[in-house]
Amino acid sequence: MKKRIMIVEDEAVVAMSLCDLLDHWGYEVLPPVTSGEDAVERAALEKPDVILLDISLSGEVDGIEAAHKINSSVKIPVIFMTGYADEEIIEKAKEARPAGFFVKPVDLDRLKEKIESVVQNGDGTMVSQAKKHILMVDDRKDVLKPLAEGLKATGEFEVFTAENGKKALEIFNGGHGIDLLVTDIEMPVMDGFELLAHVKKDFPATPAIVLTGHITHRIKEQLKTIGDFVCIQKPVSFWELRLEIIDELRIHSARGEYKKQK
Repeated sequence: MKKRIMIVEDEAVVAMSLCDLLDHWGYEVLPPVTSGEDAVERAALEKPDVILLDISLSGEVDGIEAAHKINSSVKIPVIFMTGYADEEIIEKAKEARPAGFFVKPVDLDRLKEKIESVVQNGDGTMVSQAKKHILMVDDRKDVLKPLAEGLKATGEFEVFTAENGKKALEIFNGGHGIDLLVTDIEMPVMDGFELLAHVKKDFPATPAIVLTGHITHRIKEQLKTIGDFVCIQKPVSFWELRLEIIDELRIHSARGEYKKQK
């Protein structure tokens, strides 16, 4: 049975493009909704599996308020889309605990992966209540510090940081029980490629997310020679990164359970 998706978008061209795309991906797409008020009403009536919700909607109820109302009644996973992502909007959006957050123009490959993950695994909450140990590696403190502090502030993660691959391996070997690695590619001393190769060899059960300023064909091809990694282009908000981390941890946990059953 096809999973059902509802689109809430007041720009007709964007809404129809999403409808065609989701239909191509094999989903049942409900008729688009253009206002927050209608989104709340239709969500309760139709009970779709996922809602793609624009934040800046015309009318009295914007996307964030609509998400709060939907969560209080039917609790359907919501993926936010917005053309504006300043700090104020991000702070307001995260209070609605979305399953995803995308800035327009949306990266379609990541949107597809996100929808698949939400449909299969749920609404974007942590796999367990125990704090997960995340290692973040980047030589730029202006990038590393706000992301690490944001993740720590959620209370869901214990965050370790390193400025290069060599320092990161010292943390891995220090017995901290790292659950997931987030790493930049271009760094001094030891770059992300070399770090990922070491982790793949010595800590093969640890998933990793790659952050880079430019996702080039060369980078994609070189990463493929090491393993299968989520690759995110900077800049990225800590909330968006949080959701990607939760996805990876959940997928990793599911794979582990599957192996146990076999």
